[in-house]
Amino acid sequence: MPPTVTTATTSTQNAKGLLGVLRLFGERPNLILRLIGGYQPGQPGEGTIVGNGWTPTVQRRFPLSVDYELPTPTQPSVLEGAVAPAATTYTPDQDENVVQLFHETVKVTYLAGSEVGRMDPNGVLSIGSQDAFHYSGVDQTQLAMQLRKIARNYNYSALNGAYANPANPLADAVRMRGIIPAIATNAVDAAGAALGKALIHRLYREMIENSGVQPETGLLLLAHPVQLDALNEAYETQFRQGQDRMVGGLMTREVYTPFGVLRLPNVGAYDLDVPTDTLVLINPEPIRGRYLPVKGETMLVEPLAKVGSSEDWQVYGQLGIDYGAEWLHGKITGLSTAAGSGS
Repeated sequence: MPPTVTTATTSTQNAKGLLGVLRLFGERPNLILRLIGGYQPGQPGEGTIVGNGWTPTVQRRFPLSVDYELPTPTQPSVLEGAVAPAATTYTPDQDENVVQLFHETVKVTYLAGSEVGRMDPNGVLSIGSQDAFHYSGVDQTQLAMQLRKIARNYNYSALNGAYANPANPLADAVRMRGIIPAIATNAVDAAGAALGKALIHRLYREMIENSGVQPETGLLLLAHPVQLDALNEAYETQFRQGQDRMVGGLMTREVYTPFGVLRLPNVGAYDLDVPTDTLVLINPEPIRGRYLPVKGETMLVEPLAKVGSSEDWQVYGQLGIDYGAEWLHGKITGLSTAAGSGS
């Protein structure tokens, strides 16, 4: 029977005790969250978003960068004895983002929370454990699931979020701007073409010409599996000397271009939250998670008022993404999503 999600109080009827290891159906890589820190696959409490890559802010708005631009270089023609030229003022531009609210509820009946054993299909009772990966329908399991849901929603928003900073957050939700929508300076429209070396080189050139990014130190590539497959096809004939010819297949982890080395993250280069027609070059150096503390906490889990025979909690966080200046990153959009389209 496929797993289900029920909008209701956790009880003995919709969260029955089962035997076996708890597995998440449809797990996602959450690469931005892993890059920031705090996502620990294979550990109890997986999905909690606390780590060294997070910094606090004091308002829901926080600065990303202050940018200024100089004129295109020219050869001056200054006459001897000339008076001082007219003054020039360079006006910087402030770029900012906001934290958005993540809010979930855990509500477990006393009966469901009291049953520490698990019943197998044959009616044999097994002693329960505190292992979060063994599903027993109790509060800690439900709490862990809500945290993982928040982790997934954060990762999606950090990549794709549509910006909103309303004057009245009671009436309109505050929403962070994701990295992909933010990139405007270094944006290549593939217009339906397949991903190939020419498009990647074009994006590299634009990053150098438009914003002075020096990519030779290595940018990180994030893409949907469709485009990662196309990338491997594009470079499948490019071998480094000494490669073992008795091993089949290809798993590209570094791409050498005329402009620099393109690296694919060790945690995996694909992310299902990246649109299927998009490839993103991430400059990892400035990326940080931002949070507005709630009662001194990064993520708050607190009990709600008693209204019956259940334990009620709310999970709450005010989280954002700091990607620095948008021109530090680049993207290709409008790529072909047809299978086998790499060239």
